[in-house]
Amino acid sequence: MAKSSQKIIVTACVFFAGALLISATYYFKPTQERVLQQSPQAIEVSIVEARPKTHQLTVVSQGTISPKYEIDLIAQVSGRIEFVAPNFANGGFFNSEEKLVQIESIDYELSLITAESAVARAEEQLAIERGRVKQAQREWRELGDKEANELFLRKPQLKASKAALASASAERDRAQIQLDRTTIAAPFDGRIRSTLVHSGQFVSRGTPLATIFSSNIAEIRLPLRDQQLQWLNLPSQSANLNSQEFPDVSVKSTIGKVQHTREGRIVRTESSIDPQSRMTFAVAEITEPFSETNVSPLDIGRFVEAKITGIILNDVVILPRHALYKNNLVLTVTDENTIVFAIVDVIKTSPEQAIVRGIAEGTRVVFSRIANPYTGMSVSPSPLLEPIEKIKSDSITGELL
Repeated sequence: MAKSSQKIIVTACVFFAGALLISATYYFKPTQERVLQQSPQAIEVSIVEARPKTHQLTVVSQGTISPKYEIDLIAQVSGRIEFVAPNFANGGFFNSEEKLVQIESIDYELSLITAESAVARAEEQLAIERGRVKQAQREWRELGDKEANELFLRKPQLKASKAALASASAERDRAQIQLDRTTIAAPFDGRIRSTLVHSGQFVSRGTPLATIFSSNIAEIRLPLRDQQLQWLNLPSQSANLNSQEFPDVSVKSTIGKVQHTREGRIVRTESSIDPQSRMTFAVAEITEPFSETNVSPLDIGRFVEAKITGIILNDVVILPRHALYKNNLVLTVTDENTIVFAIVDVIKTSPEQAIVRGIAEGTRVVFSRIANPYTGMSVSPSPLLEPIEKIKSDSITGELL
């Protein structure tokens, strides 16, 4: 009986303690404070009012300076070289018809004297034969025969004398030509790439003497991809070249830390696409590349960068590349200073800029980078201090698309 009473008391105590703990937890739980949600703070952004305008494209390519005309000087006669000009050396400049090499000419002078003597004898024989012809004609008239014999009138002999004179004259001219060829000169103003002979050396006919190139015009082969061709008006091989306008080219070469710029123009495109690179090559010409009046000579073999004048785009806006979202969207700011996405027609892009069309005059375009923008986002716009035209306008080129 006593044990049963104890169990009842313990059970009642446990129940009472649990009820007391539950009540304390309920009455002493922390109260939740209501916090009013604040609207997100407006983001400060830089904006520019769009001003669609005309823009001149430039396409960038690279190439190596090469001469337009390059030939080998070849000996046309045999003999010992008795003279070479002081400038007959690698890199030497020369003028048109300037004597560069002189081959010993005494043998050819003697041949010319012999040929001239033969001409004199042939002229003498022709004069004698003409006198004989006249005498034969008088004798035939005294005979009173109306039909004259050509052999009696010495017509074949006269014809042979004329032929002998013509042959002797030809030999004299050949001897004169051979003598003239002992003096070797170039047909144009130029520069010597390399020399192959020296004074005192014996050369045979056909021996190369030097490799030379013209210094009046230099060429640059400029590779262009198909994407770049659409931005250029290149001369067509099938059209009349006289009626075409050739694109201008600005060539930049760097020597140390100094950059030199020269102007030229595209004059033609090569006849076929390169099968290895699948590139089309346009050829630019630079006149007087070595002129002393130019402070930036273009050395043959120098690697240069060329900017080709491209087509003109109308009603376009230049934007920073980061102003484009999802390739064809830009952020614009409404009168209520909220963000709205606008779809644009992207004409051309580079890593730093983009040329777009489809933005109305006066539209406020966001130039700042915004992470995760959305329609209706509140912004605090401020005008861009630097004009849009000043932001790396040269970076819009055809080399990157």
